[in-house]
Amino acid sequence: MRTWLPLMLVALCIVLAITILLVDIFHQNATIMFENSKTKQMTIVKNIAEAMGGEIHQTKQGLFFFAESGDLKRALQALTDEGISWPLDKLVLSYSIYNSQIIENMIIFDQEPDMILWSLKNKEYSFLSSVSEDAYAKIELWLGGSDHHESYLSITVKNAQGIGVTAMLDLQLMYERMIAPVKLGEKGYALVKNSDGVIIMYHLREQIGVNAVTERQALYPDIKLEMESLTKMVAKQKEGKEGVDVYQSYWWDDEKPKIITKVAAYAPVHIDDGFFIVSAVIDYKEIAALATGGMTKMIILTLLICFTLFTVLVLLISAYLEKNEMKRRNTYLNQLNKTLLTLHENEKLIFHQQRLQNIGTMTSGIAHEFNNLLTPIMGYSALMVESMDPDNFYYDDAKEILLASEKAKAIIQQILLLGNRTTEAVFDYMQASSLIRNTEKMIVGILPPNCKLEVRILDEQSGFYGNVIQLNQVLLNLVLNAVAAIGDRPGTIELVYRKISKAEIGEGFSKSNWETLDPQFGSFGQISITDDGVGMEKEVCEKIFEPFFTTRGDVGGTGLGLSIVQNIVTAHRGVVTVTSRPAIGSCFTITLPLAEEQKPGSGATQRTVGWPSSEKEKLNLLLVDDNLAVLKVLQKSLNRQGLEVYATTDPTEALAMVREHSFTTLITDDYMKGMHGLDLAMKTKLINPKISVILLTGLLRREIVEAEQATIIDRYLLKPVSNDELLSAIRKTIDPNLNKY
Repeated sequence: MRTWLPLMLVALCIVLAITILLVDIFHQNATIMFENSKTKQMTIVKNIAEAMGGEIHQTKQGLFFFAESGDLKRALQALTDEGISWPLDKLVLSYSIYNSQIIENMIIFDQEPDMILWSLKNKEYSFLSSVSEDAYAKIELWLGGSDHHESYLSITVKNAQGIGVTAMLDLQLMYERMIAPVKLGEKGYALVKNSDGVIIMYHLREQIGVNAVTERQALYPDIKLEMESLTKMVAKQKEGKEGVDVYQSYWWDDEKPKIITKVAAYAPVHIDDGFFIVSAVIDYKEIAALATGGMTKMIILTLLICFTLFTVLVLLISAYLEKNEMKRRNTYLNQLNKTLLTLHENEKLIFHQQRLQNIGTMTSGIAHEFNNLLTPIMGYSALMVESMDPDNFYYDDAKEILLASEKAKAIIQQILLLGNRTTEAVFDYMQASSLIRNTEKMIVGILPPNCKLEVRILDEQSGFYGNVIQLNQVLLNLVLNAVAAIGDRPGTIELVYRKISKAEIGEGFSKSNWETLDPQFGSFGQISITDDGVGMEKEVCEKIFEPFFTTRGDVGGTGLGLSIVQNIVTAHRGVVTVTSRPAIGSCFTITLPLAEEQKPGSGATQRTVGWPSSEKEKLNLLLVDDNLAVLKVLQKSLNRQGLEVYATTDPTEALAMVREHSFTTLITDDYMKGMHGLDLAMKTKLINPKISVILLTGLLRREIVEAEQATIIDRYLLKPVSNDELLSAIRKTIDPNLNKY
C-alpha cells in the first residue's frame, strides 16, 4: 500500500497536469481561431469597402469626362435645336454599358435639377440623405420603388456650360455583384448602411431603407427586441470607425427571430468627405464550433494515450522501486557517513573562524595598549625636541625617537585595518607620485604577458587629500578594466599623472561635472588610464557609471564596479570621465583637487603656529583619560603652551567637574573603565551644550563618525596623538575658519 499510494498521487498529478495543459491548449486554439476569424472578416470588409469606393470614384470621374465631352454637347444641340433625341439615347446607353454597368438611370438638366432636359427613364425617387458635395460633384442617396425598398446613389456633375448630368447607380445591383457572392458561414451576411445607420444594401429587400436600430422594431411588432448591444455598435459605426465587435442581435430573415450572439466586422467606405458603413456578420457559434470540434476529438485521443502510457509507467515504476530498495538503503548509509564527515569539517571551519575572530579582537586590544604606550613616547619626545636647541648633543636622538614612534603609529593603524572590518576610512595627505608608484608595484605583478604598462609622472611635488587604500582600489580597478578591454592580443596601457589648472581641463566634462568641482580649488591633479583595447560606443559611455551596468556579460569583473569608482572619486571631491572610440581604445580620466603642498618631515619639524594670548586666556580645558601616563604627557604638553588644563582619570569625576566649572573644551579618551568617551561626550553636552568635545581613539568606528556628524563631538583624533595634532584640533574647535579643507 505504501508503494502504490505515491503512484496514485503521481497519477493524479499527471492527469491534472495533462488536463490543465489540454484546457490551456484548447483555450489558446479557440483564441487563435477566433482572432483569425476576426482578421478574415475584417479583410473581407476592407476589400468590399475598397471595391465600392473604387467603383463609385471611377463612375464619378467617368461621368465628369462624359459631361465635358463634345459628343454630349453635339447630342444636346441636336435635341434642343432639332428635337432629335436618338443621338443622346444612343450616347447614354453606350456610356452606361461600357463605363459603368450599375447605372440604372441618367438625367440631364439645365442649371438646376428640376429643369430636366432629358431622362433615360421616367422614374421617381425619394431623397434619403446627402453623402458628399464639393466643387466637382454632389453625391446623394435615394430610395425608389413603390414600397421604397430600392436604394440608389446619385452622382451629379456639371460642365462648363452649366449643364448637369446625374447618374443613378443601382445599389442593389452593386450588392449582387460585389457583396452577395462573399460566403460568411452558413447564415452569415454582409450589409451596407449610410452614415445615419439606414440600411441601403442588404439581402433582405424589405429592410432596405430601414434604420438598423430605430425602425426595426416596427418590422416585428409581436416581439420585444433587445437592441442595446446593437445600438452601441452602430453608434461606433456612425462615427466612421472600423473594428470587430461581439454583440447580441437576431437573424432577421426568421419568421420569429430569437436573440443570438453575432460577430461583426465593419469599416467605412470613404466617398470624398462622406462615408458608408460595410459590415460582415457571422454567427458566433460557428466560430466556437470550429474551435471545439477538432479539439474535443484530440483531447479524448490524448487522454486515452496518456492513460495507456501511465499504466505502462506504473508497472515500470513498481518494478524499479522493488529493484532499487536495497540501493536506497546503501545510499542512505553512504549519505549518513558523508553527513558525519561534513559536520566534522564544519566544526573545524567554525573553530577556524572563531580563532580568526579572536585574533581580530586581540589585535584591536593590543593596538589599543600600544597606542597608550606610544602616546607618552611621542609626547615626551616632542616636548624634548621642542625644548632643545638643534645644536644640543641629544637633539638628534630625541628626534629619532619621535620619528620611530610616528612610524609605529602608522604600523598600528594598518594592524587595526586588518583587525576590524568596521573601521572607517581615514583621509590624509598623499603625494600623487607616491600613490602612482605604489599602484604600479601592485599592477606589474598581475599584468598578463601581452599587456605593457607605461607610467609617466609629470609632476613630483603635488598631492591629494584622501584615503590611499580607496584610491589604490580605484586605479587598480581601472587598469584591470583596461586589461579586459585589450583581451588576448598585445596592447599597451598608459598611466599618466599631471598637474593642471581649472582652465586646462579638457573634453568630457559636462555641466554636472563642472558643478561637482568646488570653485575654491584652482589647481587639480589628473590621472589618466589609456588603453588600445576594443573601445566603446557613445551610448555605452553614457551608461558606463550606472549601477549594475556591464559590457562583459557573464564573465564578471573585479568586484569594484565603475559605479563605486565614481562614488569614491566624488567622495574625494573629484570627477571621473571617459572618452572612447570603438576599435581604437578608451581613456578614463580622474580629476582631483590638489591639497596644499606639505613639506616632507616628521612631527618634530612641524611647529604649531603660536596662539594669541587673548585666545589662550579664554580656554579652559578638561582632559579625561584612564591611563595616567597618557594623561600626564598630554596635560604637560598643553600646560607648556600656556593653557589652563584640568585633568582626571575618572569619567564620573569629570562629569562632576563639568557641573561645577564652565569648560570650553573637553578632551576625552574613547575606551575608559566605567564609561566610554562617547557616553561622556553626550552627558557633557546635556550639561553644557556650548562645550566643544575632542575624542581620542585608537580605533575609528562608525559610531564615532556618526557622532561627529550629529555634533555630539566636534572632532576625533587617532591615537597615538602628537602634541601638534592635539593643539591644532583645539584651535579648530574654537576657530571654524581653520577647518577649511
